[in-house]
Amino acid sequence: MQMDARDMSIFSDESFDCAIDKGTLDSLMCGVGAPLSAAQMVLEVERLLKPGGIFMLITYGDPSVRVPHLNQSGCNWKIVLYILPRPGFKGKTKRSVLDPVPMTESGVLQDGFVPEDPDSHYIYVCKKLQGSTGTSSPTIHHVDTQDTAE
Repeated sequence: MQMDARDMSIFSDESFDCAIDKGTLDSLMCGVGAPLSAAQMVLEVERLLKPGGIFMLITYGDPSVRVPHLNQSGCNWKIVLYILPRPGFKGKTKRSVLDPVPMTESGVLQDGFVPEDPDSHYIYVCKKLQGSTGTSSPTIHHVDTQDTAE
C-alpha cells in the first residue's frame, strides 16, 4: 500500500502492534512545513499502535531534534535509545551497540556523551504506554478541514 504517513486514516485506531520507520521522518524533517509534518506523522503512528505496541524509529537525528517530536502532546511513550555506528566504521566503540544509551529526564544525551561515529544511526524503540487513546492524533485531513473551516 502507498499512502501519506501523515494521514493513514484508512486504518482504525490501535490497528498495529509495531511500526518501523527508516528515513520517513528524516525526509519529512527536510521538507516544507517540517515541524507540522513530523508532528502529524508521529501522532498517526501513535494512533495506529495498540497499547504496548512498538514504534522503532531509525534515523540520523540525535535526541535533541527527535525526542521533542516523540514527546509531543498526545503521545505517551517509554523511549529506549540505541546508537549504532554506520556500516564500515573503522573506529573503536567503548560500549556494546546492544546496550541502551542513557538519556536525561528531558530526553537528551547525558553531558559529555559523544558517539564515536559522528554519522551514527540513532534507534529509538518507543513503547506506547497504557492511557494513550490514539484519538487525539490529527491527520492531514483533519488539519486541512480545520484550516478551511476558519
